[in-house]
Amino acid sequence: MQAEEQLSYVLTKLDRIEFFEGILGSSDTLIVENRLERLDLSYLRLENLPPDTFEGLGSLKRLQLNSNLIETLDSQVFASLTNLEHLNLTNSLLTEIKVETLKPLEKLTLLKARSNKIRQLDPDVFSSCPHLDYVDLTNNLLTVIDAGVFKPLAQLVWLNLSRNNLVTVAPDQFVSQSSLQMLDLSINQLLELPEDVFSPLKNLSALALEHNELTNLPNGVFSRLGRLTTLNLNYNIIYSLEDGIFDDLEDLLELLLEFNAYSDLNPSLFINLKKLDRFSIGGNGLIEVHEKLLVNMPKLRTLRLRNNKLERLPRTFFLHTPELVDLALNDNMMLELPPSFVDLDKLHFFNFSDNPDLFPNDKLYKNRLEVKKYQDYLRMKSVTKSRKI
Repeated sequence: MQAEEQLSYVLTKLDRIEFFEGILGSSDTLIVENRLERLDLSYLRLENLPPDTFEGLGSLKRLQLNSNLIETLDSQVFASLTNLEHLNLTNSLLTEIKVETLKPLEKLTLLKARSNKIRQLDPDVFSSCPHLDYVDLTNNLLTVIDAGVFKPLAQLVWLNLSRNNLVTVAPDQFVSQSSLQMLDLSINQLLELPEDVFSPLKNLSALALEHNELTNLPNGVFSRLGRLTTLNLNYNIIYSLEDGIFDDLEDLLELLLEFNAYSDLNPSLFINLKKLDRFSIGGNGLIEVHEKLLVNMPKLRTLRLRNNKLERLPRTFFLHTPELVDLALNDNMMLELPPSFVDLDKLHFFNFSDNPDLFPNDKLYKNRLEVKKYQDYLRMKSVTKSRKI
């Protein structure tokens, strides 16, 4: 059967033949040597797929079924798609993915099933898909995931579980994921993390834990993550950090700790973060910061201290951050800036808005000031003050 005949046959079975020309012309539909290799069936308002929908389409490698109205998939619907590599089921009202449905898809490398209504995953759901390296289950209704679900996926590189209702992860949840590079657990309801849960993830480069309900972190939770470059812990309820918790993160470039409940941040926590490029500790209600907080961050370029209760910074606070480009001190109670601020020669962007006692009468010095002009202003002010003395 010719490729166009195959497409016509599929659309006839789905009662969508009127979309033939549009689907044929889609950038996600591809015919190679008269074989249908990619098929775009998205946005067709499909409610079900007959078991024989894809019969005879063994050459298909990519299938887009996103943005339909499919609540369940027949266990045999993909039986003919033994060469399928990419499957997109995003935004399709699915309530589950059966083991039998994925069983024929031994060559599958990418699965997108975000924005559905999936409440649980069968422990063996991925047992026939050992080559999966990309799994997206964002924005579903998962509360708990069986410890063995991801065990068959030793080649997994990218896993997104954000925007679910997860309250915990099993200690051996990621025991087989030594190849994983990106893990997103953000916007869930995580209350705690097992100490060694991330230990197998020796190649992880990005870990997203923001918008959860974590109150503390076990000391070894980030151990063995020597290749991690991004760690996001924003918007939790963490009130303290154990000594040594970041000691293994020598390649870390971005550390985001905003909007938690820290009362104090010991400089020793960050002693090994010499490659850090971005550091955010805003929204914690900090009254003061230690003079040596940034002393081991010589490559720091972005610093967020916004939304705290700071009145002053230590005089030498910026002495060890010559690369600083972007500084946010807005929404504090600043009375003055430290002398070391004037030596930030590479600073291009900063925000000091909503510090009424810092610039009570001068509207020029609000919101993203012209850096060099303001530094010159401070220098002149300092010189004038010294002459009076």
